[in-house]
Amino acid sequence: MSRNVDSLLDALRRDQPADLSIERSPGATEVKVGADTIARIDERKEELMVYAPADVHSRLQAKFPEARPDPAGLGFDLRNSEQAAAGLALLQNRARVQRVGWQYRERSP
Repeated sequence: MSRNVDSLLDALRRDQPADLSIERSPGATEVKVGADTIARIDERKEELMVYAPADVHSRLQAKFPEARPDPAGLGFDLRNSEQAAAGLALLQNRARVQRVGWQYRERSP
């Protein structure tokens, strides 16, 4: 595993809530909140893909212009320190939304 991937995972683990898990397999790491996968790291390419619903892609792309758009979400090159920092910020935000977003959906008619 690369130093860039290690750094991202270490930063994510620092404030890791109980429902966030990091699952490693050869060449890839999945980040989950509960049973839902919210991100995947391709360790060979040193790329982070943060999954997001299609209806928020344009808003996320505007907030993270350095990210590579993808039908599944936004991709970040972990070899680039600015993209790695932006990817971590989005991943942490995505975890918070996944954790509490159901509360908003349940209250909405």
